[in-house]
Amino acid sequence: MESQPTDFYKEKDVLGLEKPEVTEPDQIQEDEIKEIDIYQDFEFPTLLQRVQALFIDTIIIVFVFFSTSYLIDFAGSAPNWLRATIIVFMLYLYEPVLVSTIGGTIGHRALKLRVRRYNNPEKRLIIVPALFRTFLKWLLGWLSFLTVTFNKKRRAIHDMGSGSIVVSLG
Repeated sequence: MESQPTDFYKEKDVLGLEKPEVTEPDQIQEDEIKEIDIYQDFEFPTLLQRVQALFIDTIIIVFVFFSTSYLIDFAGSAPNWLRATIIVFMLYLYEPVLVSTIGGTIGHRALKLRVRRYNNPEKRLIIVPALFRTFLKWLLGWLSFLTVTFNKKRRAIHDMGSGSIVVSLG
């Protein structure tokens, strides 16, 4: 029996060209794999900076509420339910609307802080997660800030729950 040429048995692609032999890659050691840290260029605010931003926002909300109340009284009487509705909207919509449109509240901006998406810190948080973030913040109160000092990225519980992160620009 005649011996067949060895190249006859080599694997060929659809064009009839010989496929190159593929060798298995060397085993990569786990310690050689480096995780890409998308936060390496960011700084994170301290608990004090976040409380200062909250204080500025509280002053603004109180000022706007009293100014609105004064304007309502000046224009004529308004029922208590209208006043209550105004304060609820001011308290609950102030933060999520500003976070989703300009990246933070007036207090955040004054302290050069921005609220961003955790999985993409270059982008602002959209309105639905911003609303949920505010809801968690109000629900948990000061407890929400307990985790800020205990994790590397200084995320509060409401940040973790809403997929957000607060970064410092300066």
